[in-house]
Order: sequence, then structure tokens, then C-alpha cells
Amino acid sequence: MSRPFVLFLMLLLGGAGQVRAAPEVEVGATLDHLAQRHGFSVSGRELARGHLGRLRAGGLERRLRHLLAGLDHVILRTPDGRVVRVILVGARRTPGAISGAPLPEAAPLQLPLRRKGAAWVVVLTLESGDAAPRRQPLLLDTGATRTLLPARVCAELGLDLEAPPVAIALGGAEVLARPGRLTAVRAGPRRLLEVEVGCVEGRALGGNALLGEDLFERLGARLDRDGARLLLDPAPGD
Repeated sequence: MSRPFVLFLMLLLGGAGQVRAAPEVEVGATLDHLAQRHGFSVSGRELARGHLGRLRAGGLERRLRHLLAGLDHVILRTPDGRVVRVILVGARRTPGAISGAPLPEAAPLQLPLRRKGAAWVVVLTLESGDAAPRRQPLLLDTGATRTLLPARVCAELGLDLEAPPVAIALGGAEVLARPGRLTAVRAGPRRLLEVEVGCVEGRALGGNALLGEDLFERLGARLDRDGARLLLDPAPGD
């Protein structure tokens, strides 16, 4: 957004001759109001607790992105642009937010990687309901905003795929996927609960599973290509 347009919008909201910042609101309550009004669902709602954001004018997606600027999030929409789900992943960390003597840093967890052609692959364990846990290779750094699985893998995990497909960003393009939810994903000793995935039919993924940016962020992951490993920030209690 250009600076002149931002200034114009602020003047429009604040009245002629007075520049006024967008109002600060409680993220959780505002997100609930928007979800009820516009008919979309929210996952990870508890992560909004205690967060404040700015509510600005504009279309729904623009308003959501401003409101959720302090939280890592994914906005899913249908091919015609209608928002159907908002996924909250976690709070964005701000350097220097804690004063005083720094605490010693715990060593990051490490997961080995292997090559598949030009891509890196990590193996995670997927859990869903009564199905047996499944060790699943996932391609890294694909540009997928959400973790994507071939439909046959989703079927073997027993995921409920009744919801209509939604468009998910994939490396500058979009792919249609039916939303699903895993009970948990294990990455070494870490276990993340309630992980959203997209189930893709046909050959769009070439039979591969892709690790999405949402799960990558939840893991606090960093890709170490030289060391052929995935580094995971220690979670509280690790």
C-alpha cells in the first residue's frame, strides 16, 4: 500500500485536519465478531488471548491482516475469494521484549533431512483418531502456506473430508484442497496438537506431501541446508 493512500485513509477515518490512528481492539473478541458476521471459522482461537490489534477500514481480508498483524496466521479462501477459515499459528516474537539478564538458550532440537531430487525432505509422524500413527516424508520449502497431503494419505488416516475444497497458496499459484485436521504431529520429541492440513486429489502434488509454512512456524523451524538438518526452537518444557 502506498504511503499517500495510507495518509488519505487515516484522514478519512479521523476527519478533515486530524490524523487519528486506527482504534486498538481486543483481537479475540473482534475476530469472533467478524467470523459470525461473515461466516468463516477460526482455528487456534486461544492463541489470540491477551492480544491487541488495529481494526482498519477495507475489505474483509485486508481488515483481518491488519487485525492479526501481531500473530502468525493463515487465511483460507474459496476460488472466488470468499474467506472460509482463519488459522492462528502463534504470536510473532519481537526482539528485545524482555529486559534484564538474558537466560541461557537451550540447544535447538535437530531432525535429519534427506534429498529427493533438488528438494529437502523431513519425516514427521502424523496422528489421526483411531488410525495408526503414520511416518510421513514431507517436502520442505515449497511455498505451500498450509501442510498438504495427497488424498489417499488423508483417507488412510481416516480424516473427515466432507468440507468443500478451498484454494491454498502454493509457490505463487493455488491448489484446491479439502480441509482436514490431524489429532497431532510428532517431530522428534515434540508433539503438536490439532494440526490443520489440506487434502489434494489427483496429481497436483505428484504423490508428495508438503510441509506448510503454518506448521513450519508452529515448530519454530529453521532449515540448515549445510548440515542437512531441520532445527526446531525448544518449546516451553523441552
